[in-house]
Amino acid sequence: MRSRPEKKPVILVGAGDAGEMTFREIMDNHSLKSRVVAFVDDDPAKKGRLIHGVPVRGTVSDLPRLVRQLGVQEIFITAPSATGTQMRRIVEICEQTSVPFKTLPGLGDLIHGRVSIKALRDVSYTDLLGREPVKLDEARIGAYLEGATVLVTGAGGSIGSELCRQICRFRPETIVLFDRAESPLHEIDIELKRAFPHVRVLPVLGDICDRRHLSAVFEACQPRVVFHAAAYKHVPMLELQPWKAITNNVLGTSNMIEISRQYGVERFVFVSTDKAVRPANIMGASKRVAELLVHGQNGCRQSDGKFMAVRFGNVVGSVGSVVPLFRKQIAEGGPVTVTHPGVTRYFMTIAEACQLILQAGSMGKGGETFILDMGTPVKISDMARDLIRLSGYEPGVDIEIEYVGLRPGEKLFEELITRGEGIERTRHEKIMVLRGRCCNQKILNGHIGELRRFADAYDSKGIRAKLHEIEPEFNPGDNNEMDGHRLVFPDRRRKKRVRPGRDALVSVYPGPEKGFRICDISNGGLSFYYHDSQDVVPDSGELAVCLTADGSRLENIPCRMVSRRTLTDSDPIDNGKTRRLSVMFERLTAEQSLQLEFFVRNLVQESGH
Repeated sequence: MRSRPEKKPVILVGAGDAGEMTFREIMDNHSLKSRVVAFVDDDPAKKGRLIHGVPVRGTVSDLPRLVRQLGVQEIFITAPSATGTQMRRIVEICEQTSVPFKTLPGLGDLIHGRVSIKALRDVSYTDLLGREPVKLDEARIGAYLEGATVLVTGAGGSIGSELCRQICRFRPETIVLFDRAESPLHEIDIELKRAFPHVRVLPVLGDICDRRHLSAVFEACQPRVVFHAAAYKHVPMLELQPWKAITNNVLGTSNMIEISRQYGVERFVFVSTDKAVRPANIMGASKRVAELLVHGQNGCRQSDGKFMAVRFGNVVGSVGSVVPLFRKQIAEGGPVTVTHPGVTRYFMTIAEACQLILQAGSMGKGGETFILDMGTPVKISDMARDLIRLSGYEPGVDIEIEYVGLRPGEKLFEELITRGEGIERTRHEKIMVLRGRCCNQKILNGHIGELRRFADAYDSKGIRAKLHEIEPEFNPGDNNEMDGHRLVFPDRRRKKRVRPGRDALVSVYPGPEKGFRICDISNGGLSFYYHDSQDVVPDSGELAVCLTADGSRLENIPCRMVSRRTLTDSDPIDNGKTRRLSVMFERLTAEQSLQLEFFVRNLVQESGH
C-alpha cells in the first residue's frame, strides 16, 4: 500500500477572515501538499486563539523563531488589507527566515471573487506600494458606459488595455479597440472576446494621425464615448525626435478632438501625465498642448460633448517603465541603473489609474483637468533596493546600484499642478479637479498650424521655441545636439556615387571659396576632387563644408578630414595633380541630419552603386 506524500508545514500570516478562508481551502483540497501548523497576527487579542484547532502562536516578529521550531517550509501572507508600510515590514521579517513566502492579492483584486489558494503569488513591488483599494461609484460609471459604443485609442498599451478590461465590466454594447501596434491589439482582442462574450469587440488597426481613416471608423462605429490613451511617452527618444511628439501627441489629439466633435461624441476623456506640469521635456510639453486643445472644446458651439483630461503620474509595471527594466537588470546580475540618488516619482497601479479614469469620466461637465491622488512620491533608489531584495539578493552585495545621471529632459521630481491652476476637491476622495488658465482657441489653432509646419520640416529649434511660446513654463533647453545620422536614420556609411550630370559642389572652410565637385556622398561623409597645384585645401582635421546642388544649399556642416590621396589611372580624372579628399560628418544637429538625409537621397543613384 502506497504511503501518502508528506505535506509541507506552512504558517499563515494574518488570522482574519482571509486567513481562515485560506485555511479551510487548504483543508478541503486534498490535492494541496500543504498543512497549516500555525497562524501569526499582530492583533494581541488574537494570540492563543484556536482557528479550526490551529493556534495563533504569536506576532509577525515571532516568524523566524516559529519557522525554526516548527520546521516550516513556506509562509503564506493572508492579510489583503495590509498597508504598504505593514507589507514592507512583513516581507523584511519573512526574508530573515530564508524560506519561500507568497501573498494573497490586495483587497482591490479580490473584491470581485472569493479568497482562493490559487490566488497566492510571489510578493510584488505593487504590494509594497500599498495603494488603498479604490471605492467606485459604479452606478455613475455604468450610467454612461452601459449599452454604449466606446472607442479606446492606444487599446493595446498598458493603460489602454486595462481601460478596455474595466470598461467591459460595465456592459457596453460595443468596444472599439484602436491601435497601430498589431500584436498587442490582437492580444487584447482575443482576451476581451473570451472574458466578455456579451460585449461586441471590434479591433481596428489604425493611426490617430490618419484623419481619413479616423473619419471612416467614426462613421462606421458612431462611438458615444472616447478614451484617448494613444501617445508617445518615452522622454529621451522624443528629445531626439521632437517632430514625432508633435505629430502624434499634438496633431493626433487634434484629429481625435475634431472628429469626435464632428460625430457627436458625448464624452471625450484624454489621458494625460504629470510631465505636462512645468514641462522639462518635449513629451511633457506636447501633452500640455494636447490638454489645452481638450480644454478649448468646453462650450464649443459645434458640439454638446463633454471634453476633459485626466492627469496622473507613473504606473507600476507598464511596458517600458522602470520596474520591468529593474527586474531585467536584476535577472542579468546587475547593475541596476538609477539616474540620480535623489530622483523621486509618483506611482500608482495600472488598475487603480484606470478605475479613477472611468470615475473621472462620469464627473466631467467639460473643460476640466482631473488629477488623481498619487500619494507620496517614491525614491527610485529605494524602489531599486526593494526589488533587489524581493528577488532574493542583497543590494550592494549581490547586486550593485549604479547612478548614471539624469537624461535630457528628465526632472528630479514631478508635480501634478502648475502655476495658475487652482485645485478643488470633488465628491471622490482620490480625484481633484483643476481650474486652470484658458487659452484663446483661435490663437491656439494658429500655434498648432505652425507646429505642424515645423514638424513637417523636422525643425527641432522651431518646435521648441513654439512650445515655449504656447506654454511659457516649458524650458526648451539645448537638447537638439546629437549625432543625428546615427540616431534618426539608418547608418548608411557606404558612400554612393552622385548621379551623372548632377552639379553637386562642396566648399570647404577655412579654405578657398570655390566649389569642388562631389564624387560620392552618404549620411556619414563625402569625397570630392580638387587640383593640387591651384587649390588650397587646409590640412586641419576639423572643417566645415557648404553643399550645393540643384538650388539646394546646406551651410556649416561640421566634419573632419579622414583621407587625402592622389588619383590613379583607374579614377575618373586621369591627372597626377588631381587629388581626392574624404571627410566624415560629425556633431550634427537633428535639423542638419534631416537636411543631409534628403540632400543625399536626391543626389545618389537609385541602384546604390
